[in-house]
Amino acid sequence: MSLYGHIETAIVKELAEKIEGVKIEGFPDDGAELGKAAPARRILVGYQSSDFEILAENPALFIKEVLTYEITIGVKGLRTHSGVYTLLQEVRRILTGFLPVQGTNARRMRPTGCSYKGIESGIWYYSANFTFEISYGEFDPLFPEVTPTLEPMLLPNGITLVTGIWRSLADRIPGESVLDYQFSIPPETG
Repeated sequence: MSLYGHIETAIVKELAEKIEGVKIEGFPDDGAELGKAAPARRILVGYQSSDFEILAENPALFIKEVLTYEITIGVKGLRTHSGVYTLLQEVRRILTGFLPVQGTNARRMRPTGCSYKGIESGIWYYSANFTFEISYGEFDPLFPEVTPTLEPMLLPNGITLVTGIWRSLADRIPGESVLDYQFSIPPETG
């Protein structure tokens, strides 16, 4: 499963575990399914977009990706105790701070917006957007076959990147330098 699908599934699962009486699922693969009769209480979850920022480049690219997920709520009531306003508030409470994937390079979800989508057949539609941020290494062009992963510093085929802090006198050649501190990515175990 793709990263986007994995996150979507985690969001659906989290909402389904905490909200009762509502059909909660990802957006359908076939867009024509959206036009068909829908349940009176439904939440759809889907990946919407990403923004990217280059954190470092030398020669590996280290990238921050901010992913946006849309949560669309369709409910017959608007202001009642089981209406769309109540569900919007509940979704925001559940997903704010939720961590859909584990890793030190992931930040918790946060709400970024909420808007009215429309009304159809007596069902009110609103959407709430949440962002989720991850950072990873993309080792292109040296390793173009490597795709981004949730573990940003893991290199392919068991390769460990080793670096350190060296010091030397100005007139010494690099082989005569003194290693003050060495660290590995991923850290060596054992």
